[in-house]
Amino acid sequence: MTAPGTPAEVPPLVAILRRFEGIPHEYVRLTTKEAAAALGLQAKTLEGWRVAGKGPVFCKLGRTVTYPLAPLLTFIAGARYATTREAKTARKMRAA
Repeated sequence: MTAPGTPAEVPPLVAILRRFEGIPHEYVRLTTKEAAAALGLQAKTLEGWRVAGKGPVFCKLGRTVTYPLAPLLTFIAGARYATTREAKTARKMRAA
């Protein structure tokens, strides 16, 4: 059993935010694996979203893909819904 607050119990996004504590969010860039972990997704999901033009904003320099932390946090905030009906309506509107 681990003590409360140990890395095993800290959600990935919280661990990432702690790691970059004191650095302005606009300067922090995450790898695809880090961004996927922060969102609770598989890296393949983010890769598919990039191809489809969905998901959070990313940067590509050569073959290197990174996700700026500030837009990633904005993406997370934009995915908040009060009900499943609200989420379904938002998804339909995006598809139209």
